[in-house]
Amino acid sequence: SRRTTLSFSTGSSAVQQGDGRTRYAATGNADLTHEIGRTWVASLAYVRGARFVETWDEPLFSDVVTASLSGLINRRVQVASGAGASMRTIGVRPTDRGYTSYWGTANVSIPLTRHLNFGIDYLYTQHEFDTDVQVPTGWPQRGERQRVTAHIGVWLPLLAQTRRPNATR
Repeated sequence: SRRTTLSFSTGSSAVQQGDGRTRYAATGNADLTHEIGRTWVASLAYVRGARFVETWDEPLFSDVVTASLSGLINRRVQVASGAGASMRTIGVRPTDRGYTSYWGTANVSIPLTRHLNFGIDYLYTQHEFDTDVQVPTGWPQRGERQRVTAHIGVWLPLLAQTRRPNATR
C-alpha cells in the first residue's frame, strides 16, 4: 500500500573449513515498514546470514529479528525505540552450538538550532553462550549491560538550491 512497504532478498552461502567440512545455508532478509500518520514509522526486519568474525576461528551463522518505532512527539521532540533478538551458531556443523543475544534501545532528541540537536540514548543488551562454546578469555558465559549516553548531532546540507531573484512567489 502507499504507507506500507515490504522488501526482501534471498541467497545462499557455502562455507568450507580448512578440514574440508562444508555447510550450505539459505541467506536473506525481509523488511516490513509502515508509516503511521505524518511523522511515525514502525518496522520489523529479519536477517539470516553467514559471516566471518575475527573473534571466532569458524564462521558465524545467524538469525536476527528486530522491531523499531520512531517519530515526533511534537514539532521539536523526536523519539525512537527498538528491540531485537539473535540466535547464532558458531561452526559449519548444524549441531554446533552458539549463543543468543537480546537488546533494546531508546532515544530522545531535541533540536538546539536549525542544524544542531542534543539527545540521550539508552541501550540494554544481554547474551548467553551455550555451555560447550569456548568463550574468548575475559568474556563472560552470560552477561548483560546497560548504557546511557548523550550526543550532539550536526546536520549540514550538502547541496542547497538557491532561489532565483526573479522566481514567481
